[in-house]
Order: sequence, then structure tokens, then C-alpha cells
Amino acid sequence: TVDFDTESSIQAEEGEAERIIAASGLKKGKNIFGVSESRMIKNINAALPGVRVVNIERIFPNRIVIHVSKRVPVYLIKYRQNTSDTARYVVVDGDMVVLGFYDEKPDEQSYVLVDGFELVGKYTIETGKTLPVEFGNSIYYLQNVAAGLYNCNLTPAQFIAFIAKVKFENGIIDLCTRSGAVMRLGGNLTTEQVSARVPLAYSWYTNIPEGDDRRSAKYIARYDVDENRFIEEKVY
Repeated sequence: TVDFDTESSIQAEEGEAERIIAASGLKKGKNIFGVSESRMIKNINAALPGVRVVNIERIFPNRIVIHVSKRVPVYLIKYRQNTSDTARYVVVDGDMVVLGFYDEKPDEQSYVLVDGFELVGKYTIETGKTLPVEFGNSIYYLQNVAAGLYNCNLTPAQFIAFIAKVKFENGIIDLCTRSGAVMRLGGNLTTEQVSARVPLAYSWYTNIPEGDDRRSAKYIARYDVDENRFIEEKVY
């Protein structure tokens, strides 16, 4: 059977469970302890790029449950094979798995825009596959930003509603909220530092009452190393 542990409000489509089971390659009559989980996951990923296998559960004596969630497009990133090419757009989920392409820029309200970082190069980008690491460390930073907010119990839809864009400029990473406030994670960070600072940035924002000016474009919040928290300052 298939259990949809979906982390969003997206519901399973009709017949999707059957498609997942068929893609897994699982057949009746096999010993449940002789089934290769890694092969099942690989088969499902190849056939159904919009599905993420969370885990596979064996229930004695004769049952296997495939726990899955739906991959949700989160980031919108510019893509060019050469700097002289017209930009296309790639949409990926928080794991940086490619879920689709646009020839023209779609509605920004539906995604978190990536600003200051483009996918430039002839590395292969395929639907259902993770973006090639050859594009640079910003891929890891984006992955850790998403993971940090998901660890704060935000769904992908709530992440999109909260953050308008992730901006890279001169090595500095800014999280730009839809209300206008900017949360500056800092510059020249390690992926571990990004992971640690994202929940602190979220905590700063959520501790400010709604309607407070500090949630607006009048303020930028910067990470304070000594106090290990975000401190806001007014933008003049």
C-alpha cells in the first residue's frame, strides 16, 4: 500500500497509489525481507519525479507500505547554457530536484525567486533529477534555507507565502520576506552556518507582532555573532 505523508495541502491524484506501486517494481509472492528498498526508491524516482519516497515500511508477515510525499515546486531559478542566451527558468523543490521549466518568467507569487544566482553552463538539467553540483555552492545554500524553514514546521506552501526571494550579492545571503523585511544571514558562510541561522531568522520574525513596522521594508535584521540572534535596524 501507499501512505501519502504529504507535507502540503496537495492531495493524491486518483490512481496515483497504483502508479507508485507499479513503478516500484514490487510483485506479490516475494519475501518482504528480500525486497530491495534502494531499488524501489530508484524506480519510483525515475518514473514519478513529482513523488518523494519518505521511507519503506515492512509489516510482518506480508505487507509493505511505501510512505511518500508530493514534491512541491518552491524555487524559481534562471537558467542559461551560455551567458549570451535568453534566460529560461527552472523550478525545483527544497531538495533541489527539478520539477519543470518555463520559457518566460511565471508569476513570482507562486515561487521563491532566486536573485543574484543563475544556472549558467551546459551541465545536464533533467526533470526528476537533482541540480548538478557543478553549478556551485549556492545550490547547497538554497537547500539548507529550505530545510531550515521546514524544520520550523513550515510547509512548502507556507515557505513560499513567507519568503519572496533569496538574494545572493557579494557572498551575502539575504532572505527577503513578502512583507518587505530583510533577514541577512551573513556573508561567506558555510552550509552549517546557513542551517543554524535560518531558524534564528524565522524566530526573530515570528516574535514581532503583526502590523509592527519591523516586519516591513523599513527594517533589515542582521545576525549578531556575539548574541547568536538576529537584531533589527532601521533602513534609512
